[in-house]
Amino acid sequence: MPQPGIRGFILGSRRSGSNLLRVMLNQSPHLAAPHPPHLLHAFTDLLPHYGELADEARWRALVQDVVAYANLNPVPLLADGHPLEAEAVAARCRERSLIWLHDAVYTEIMARNGKSAWVCKSNDNIHYLEAIEAAFADSARYIYLCRDGRDVALSFRKAPIGPKHPYLCATDWTRTQQRMLDWERRTGPRTLRVHYEDLTGRPEATCRQLCGFLGVPFHPAMLDAHRSDEASRTAGQSVLWANLTRPVQAGNSEKWRHDSLHNVQQFERAAGPALAALGYPLACAPLAPPCEAETASIHAEDRRLRDQVRADLGRDGGTRDAQAAFLVSRRQALARG
Repeated sequence: MPQPGIRGFILGSRRSGSNLLRVMLNQSPHLAAPHPPHLLHAFTDLLPHYGELADEARWRALVQDVVAYANLNPVPLLADGHPLEAEAVAARCRERSLIWLHDAVYTEIMARNGKSAWVCKSNDNIHYLEAIEAAFADSARYIYLCRDGRDVALSFRKAPIGPKHPYLCATDWTRTQQRMLDWERRTGPRTLRVHYEDLTGRPEATCRQLCGFLGVPFHPAMLDAHRSDEASRTAGQSVLWANLTRPVQAGNSEKWRHDSLHNVQQFERAAGPALAALGYPLACAPLAPPCEAETASIHAEDRRLRDQVRADLGRDGGTRDAQAAFLVSRRQALARG
């Protein structure tokens, strides 16, 4: 039964190009990089309800639920569109734990898609890095994808998810960068920092670097990922991913320079040190942190902007309604015992 040589994890802030990177990596004949079902995020809080996993019935219940949830993913996990099977996934588990069940799901996807390594693109995994590292150790590879936060804020402003006020975008973005910079120092050569600006501006060189890091040969199809079935399936699910069917946009950087001075100042106010640490030059003189009254005004403006975007775009953020309903029903059933 094939086992992955490398277990890859794409990490970083949302709206930083992780879906683009995932689809590019998935075009490699060696890498399985499916649209993420976010298994750790979905089941970590629910896990205590299953009880002691040494009990066969409780373990089987968890396996069946995780696989059923994965099969509800908005983008099919297998290239042939068929569902995963609980028995096949259970047979791949090295230990009875959620982290190894996650591994078994991805390894089954890898094998069924004829690949030799897998890459998980779930930004939420930033909250589970210690568990990932404890389980996989030397086989884990972390891709730290970063993008100029001022462009991230612009992207969020047009998206049906996430904060809208540049100061709040900056505080969220900064927390993620600080976490990843710390993780980069901790894991050394097993973390590769990739700048979105390099991925779009020098895609072949960046993909070759990534392939070397993941221990697989470069394949030219990675540069034509926008033509792939995976890109089409994903792009059709949400406005968030619509650009996946377009060629890599080399000029999709530094759009923040056309933003208002106020917005740039507000972002740099919270994120100046993190921007500088990542090599992004600052454009404004530093401002003092907001006082209590200004903070309240910032949150009020953010709520207004969120409401406005929802009114304009609806709630299209990559709908996971079926998965959410499944988790609610299972939580209720488990609580009843």
